[in-house]
Amino acid sequence: MIIYGSMQLIIFFNDREPVTKDGVNLQQTKNIQEEKLSEVTVDSTEDEVLDVMNKMTHQFVIADDKWGAVEMTPKHIDELTEIVSANSYPNKEKMIVILEKWKMGNFEKVDEDHNIIWNIQDGNIGKAKGIMSEKEQEAFKKNNFLQENQTDE
Repeated sequence: MIIYGSMQLIIFFNDREPVTKDGVNLQQTKNIQEEKLSEVTVDSTEDEVLDVMNKMTHQFVIADDKWGAVEMTPKHIDELTEIVSANSYPNKEKMIVILEKWKMGNFEKVDEDHNIIWNIQDGNIGKAKGIMSEKEQEAFKKNNFLQENQTDE
């Protein structure tokens, strides 16, 4: 009887529509913690760097699932460019092309960039389906990244 009740509860929660605000799935993004870029270094594997690049696109793209978030900042882009440039990764050229676009502030095809990275990683869940509106992007950043004027308490 307890098992049956638990299964019904699981089915109920899985069938519910996601809670959204301005088109952003808050359940999907609310618990994502900003991850530290410092965890990747010149000694990191290609997959580790691709993972960070993937997470950097999450503030822009529409996807059913997003795992993690790293804020897209000029500093992060520069650090990744240095790491990729110093290595002989199999997908180095593709990675540099994407990072150079981002460095120029070109995010017009960031969903395609995400999917290139996602395909290299053999992704099967979370393919980008488009780019969020500026309002949705701001909501994502507010939900997932520490704001400059906030202090740790």
